[in-house]
Amino acid sequence: MEIYRSRRQLDAEDAVEYGTQRYLGSPGSTGRSNRQRDGSAGDQGGTTTFFGNGVYKSTDNGETWFLLSSTFEAGQDATLFDSRFDFNSKIVVSPADGNIYTIANGFGVNRSTDGGNSFTTVLGGPGDHQYADVDVATDGTLVAVLSEADDGGVIAFTPGVYRSTDHGDNWTNITPASFPASHGRSVLALAPSNQDICYVLTSTGDGNRTNVKFHKITVSTGASAERSANL
Repeated sequence: MEIYRSRRQLDAEDAVEYGTQRYLGSPGSTGRSNRQRDGSAGDQGGTTTFFGNGVYKSTDNGETWFLLSSTFEAGQDATLFDSRFDFNSKIVVSPADGNIYTIANGFGVNRSTDGGNSFTTVLGGPGDHQYADVDVATDGTLVAVLSEADDGGVIAFTPGVYRSTDHGDNWTNITPASFPASHGRSVLALAPSNQDICYVLTSTGDGNRTNVKFHKITVSTGASAERSANL
């Protein structure tokens, strides 16, 4: 069994739980102004900075790990957020073809079709979106979500929810009409009982962390229902 994980360096003034996140700066190649993203560390009053050094792969069920050279830039400044592998929040592997998909905050969705030897950004772009998420069905269908634009520049993909049925080569926008116009981070998951159903939980990004929206989406058709009132 092959397993993948992303390693991030942690510098914290206070203890933080797994999943806490804060990263400073936008990708250096964009020339856009620096931004700061906060997770629960901001609530705790601590300073938590994550900088990664790439994606690790195991071929012996997690007994040993090795760094994928395609995800590490030799000589890269570990104190800067300047790579799509500095802050990976999720890694999924397609059951259909073994493609690897990583979620890179500040970049979007990356894909490897050769076991991690190389990666290509297939949804999003450098500095285009603060957050993203992705899930993959057993038949290889992908569903992903992009947060609103980072700093207001020209972007390749409109923020929202997307579907791909060709392994990420092309994407169809299936964003619900009731999706919030202003939105921060979204997380999504396909229903195990019916992988044509996707649930998306979205922060409106208005500073009120309890003000969230919840949508149920039929992936194949884009039909949706807002379920926020059920929360």
